[in-house]
Amino acid sequence: MNSSLFIATVAAVSALVRHPGAERLILAPTPFSAATLQAHSIADNTSPLIATAVTLGDVTPTITFTVINSSTKAVTAWRMDIIVGGQFTGHSVDDYEAFEQGRPAKAYLLPLGSVTVTVLLSGSVPASSVPKITFIGAIYADKTSVGDPKWVDSIFQSRAARLAAWSQVVEQLDNLRQSSALTVDALNSVAVSLDARPQTEDPGYNIRRATAANIRMLIKDAQNNPANVRPRLEYWLTAARSSEAAVAAHVR
Repeated sequence: MNSSLFIATVAAVSALVRHPGAERLILAPTPFSAATLQAHSIADNTSPLIATAVTLGDVTPTITFTVINSSTKAVTAWRMDIIVGGQFTGHSVDDYEAFEQGRPAKAYLLPLGSVTVTVLLSGSVPASSVPKITFIGAIYADKTSVGDPKWVDSIFQSRAARLAAWSQVVEQLDNLRQSSALTVDALNSVAVSLDARPQTEDPGYNIRRATAANIRMLIKDAQNNPANVRPRLEYWLTAARSSEAAVAAHVR
């Protein structure tokens, strides 16, 4: 299909529909621009994800929409850009861990599946505003991708940083587990090491910081419940190994 014809066809069915008695705005899927379609070489001139059933919040400044995966591959990360009432919001999600561990989807999309999301806007918008939702990119469970290569690279870089963080946590917790004596000094040394603030932005820092906070709580509890120290370390180590394996399956 000719790009201009495709866009005109979608625009024709993307008219705003107001439901009687309800302040709901419904918008049909928004296509790529012709330039974006050409840049990403999407053969059938459509994105694999479709945004539909768009509603604006009546009380709080939010936008809710359903994302449908029209492809035959599972999607673990995706981004949509939203313009409504003159406001721009980029909504990027990466749900690889829930997908890998078989947990209910918050954002990942099974083949031909869907998920409904609500995004907080920066401020109130008129009820008559017509939202525009544009597909930016998606990463599949097999680590192939479609869309903006810069966004795709940023997601894989974030995953790599998270893998490095989980690997460090696993190593430190395993060293503690193997210690014959779990002293307060040993626990505190690990907490300090994990909590060291990086010089540059690091998506893995929150993982290390959360583990350090748990260890400091364990130190406080150890005086009253020393028998709980090693079992809790074992539990955290098992969970950390699971998270490490999950992200390792989704890095390039």
